[in-house]
Amino acid sequence: MATADATLTLTATITNAEYRLFWIWLIAAFTAGGMVKTTETGEVDTTTVTFPVVNSTDAGFAIFRMADALQGTAPVFCKVTLGRGTGASLIRMTIEFGTGSNGTGTITGSKAVLPAFHVGQAATNAIFEGSSETHRVALILSRTVGAGGFFCFSRTLDGSNVPTNRGVVYEYKIMASSGTIINRFVNFLSSSPAEELGSSMMPPANQLTGVNSNGNVAVYPNYPMGIGEVLAPCANIAGVFVNDITVNNHQTATVAGHTGTFRILDASAMSLTVSNRRTSTQLTVMVRHD
Repeated sequence: MATADATLTLTATITNAEYRLFWIWLIAAFTAGGMVKTTETGEVDTTTVTFPVVNSTDAGFAIFRMADALQGTAPVFCKVTLGRGTGASLIRMTIEFGTGSNGTGTITGSKAVLPAFHVGQAATNAIFEGSSETHRVALILSRTVGAGGFFCFSRTLDGSNVPTNRGVVYEYKIMASSGTIINRFVNFLSSSPAEELGSSMMPPANQLTGVNSNGNVAVYPNYPMGIGEVLAPCANIAGVFVNDITVNNHQTATVAGHTGTFRILDASAMSLTVSNRRTSTQLTVMVRHD
């Protein structure tokens, strides 16, 4: 486990220097804890890449692979493509998962391509935080209101919280848009993998606190949905009552059998509905940061 953080400015018209620094942080966040960046012909050069002048245009890609014990028999590769979004203040991010790469930037055995989402919106001194291990990545994009959002993924886990070869679960909140967390299970074992949309955080329906009699604070794991089943929760995110914590602070918590450090995000500022049982001023989300 390791982290990679940066304070970045993405102005109303993103400059080449700003764009390169974002790329440098992103690569560091993926590789800090053991994910491996592959060597690809045509991959981004963080010293020369330029921010596009035309909207919805890509400029640079990088491919990463997991490096855990399952990678040899159940490989997972992740391609990240960045570019200009629908305006000069937005970086567009596209993610693709597959089982390999061809060395020239193409994912082989493609399993899923996420809809492009945006980072930026004229964020000054925005705090971007990332953490990773050999089988997971968690990116906070960032903790400030303007750029607020996150993207996480990991291998599926079994009931004992051990990574499995079934596939990948990813979770993200699109910057500056209201709504719930987007969560999907990508099935790597099917020849025609279906992305199963949906997840569940189930806080008590009639409470506004999770503090129990011994003084501990309850957290609510995010359970991804499989086909006709509920999968074991992954340890990248969880819900917590706003009354029980201080937003933007770090919190030690145990989620899916892992005890580690989480960053408490401000769901209200991010227009984020964590659960349909509670509003954003009642329940917020915490993201791994260790």
